[in-house]
Amino acid sequence: MRKITFILWIFLLFHSVTWAQEKVEAPIWNVGDKWVFTQGNVECVDSDQNSYAMKFSNDTCALENQGFNTILFDKSTLNRIGVLERGKRKKYTMGLRKILDFPFNMGKQWKDEYSGKQMGVELLSLVESYDEVFTILGWEALEVRAGKFRAIKGV
Repeated sequence: MRKITFILWIFLLFHSVTWAQEKVEAPIWNVGDKWVFTQGNVECVDSDQNSYAMKFSNDTCALENQGFNTILFDKSTLNRIGVLERGKRKKYTMGLRKILDFPFNMGKQWKDEYSGKQMGVELLSLVESYDEVFTILGWEALEVRAGKFRAIKGV
């Protein structure tokens, strides 16, 4: 009986430690922050209390910028919430809307649905529906030219 009581106490004491999940909040972007890729770059050009305005270079691949020059991101989730067209804000309705959905914790899963014209089909107006499902798998060690990092792995 003592062994069972002892095991139960150990389980109760360490249960929260073994099941605790590390919560990762959205990173903070500052005006002037810039990411340079082989196909172009993205720069934080403005920020207010709730959002970031990210300007995509003209040579950034079409799948990433979805045909927009400046995309607005929600500060707390980094979801795409709007675009700037000729200085006016419009709701973002294209793909990659919820590619990031902070805060992250291990095992978190989210889904986004949208519809749009099929890419590369100029003559036909085919509208397709898309489902995007993302899952946080866990942490992994990552080594790149800039050094070694602890990164979140997801699909």
